[in-house]
Amino acid sequence: MKSDDDFWTGNYTLGKSKSKSKFACFFILHNDLCYGHGTDNTGCFSIVGMYDKKAKSVEFDKCYYGGKGSMKYKGEIKMEGRN
Repeated sequence: MKSDDDFWTGNYTLGKSKSKSKFACFFILHNDLCYGHGTDNTGCFSIVGMYDKKAKSVEFDKCYYGGKGSMKYKGEIKMEGRN
């Protein structure tokens, strides 16, 4: 993920297809709970899940607004542009 001014951007891979996501907010709390909301090619969504700091991995449920469905996501977070 990287900061693009007021948004966090990232990508995900589903099968062989890679898509971009843009988060209007993304938070990781002291108890490793992560949550936020954003948009991707499918539409607007919210997420809630857990972050594993040691493994730098995240697991969350991604729910699309407007009845477009939901999905479980499990992957890693790579921070770009940070020293």
